[in-house]
Amino acid sequence: MGRTTRVILLLLVLSLVASSCSLPSTRKSDEYKLKDGTTVRCSEPPPDVVVKGIRANGEIAAEKVGNLLKGTGGVGVDIERIRQEVSSDVAAFEVIEYRICLQYVNGVLSKEEYRSFTERILPALKTSQLGVEGDPYFNVIPKDQALRLKVTKFARIKVINISGPRVTNVGAVVIKMNNQVEGRFRLAVSSVDTLLERPNPPAPQISVDLNPGEDAYFDAVIECNGKTCPNGKLAIPYVDNRQIFVSVPVIQGVELLENFTVRVSGDMASAVIRTFSVKSSTKGYLVLQAK
Repeated sequence: MGRTTRVILLLLVLSLVASSCSLPSTRKSDEYKLKDGTTVRCSEPPPDVVVKGIRANGEIAAEKVGNLLKGTGGVGVDIERIRQEVSSDVAAFEVIEYRICLQYVNGVLSKEEYRSFTERILPALKTSQLGVEGDPYFNVIPKDQALRLKVTKFARIKVINISGPRVTNVGAVVIKMNNQVEGRFRLAVSSVDTLLERPNPPAPQISVDLNPGEDAYFDAVIECNGKTCPNGKLAIPYVDNRQIFVSVPVIQGVELLENFTVRVSGDMASAVIRTFSVKSSTKGYLVLQAK
């Protein structure tokens, strides 16, 4: 091995060691001793928070949270109001945690108020908040003669990671159709491939991972073209055994879909349940309206 090669390898090793020493998960702890003899450790935010430039927003949010806690004695604090004070772009709850700890150390917050924050509010901030809404865009599959269409029109739901950390395995399940519990129908992540007939169709995707602010779409309603279900009927496309099937609910003997209820959930996120009515616009598009 030549001298130049050895130097390059040494530099690569040093760079890897340096990067491993500054991992985002590394957090330095500052120790403080209070007047009553209690020792408190405040963990500083990870280095990547400063790099992402979101530390300032976190500090502003921490000040608002502290003001809501101050003088309450840790009793009757509205967690939802706390969450509203934390902007959706503040993913670094570590900043808020550190600043609230310093407020306690400096005597701004009482022991009861600080305990309320660590035991009730901080876990809520660490849990992501998902949003679910109807896709506002018109979705009509282009008539491509080379591909056989399963449907003519479709409507999707949009799922958003509104706030909090990254959410993995976000999925959507229809739990009711026409206000009746008829089973659980897992929706597919929206893809034109799942709406076309092909000799070897790809397996539908049923979940996604969402970072703060990211969104994803799931196919929720289709209008049949007579191949997979009666022509012109509205149906729910769902995934079973890695294949797409359709369900057309029946009301008094008539195949009709008026509304459906979907449950969206993911790891480290509270589940959201939303009901949508299904309507056709004057131009023939499918429209989902949240109830």
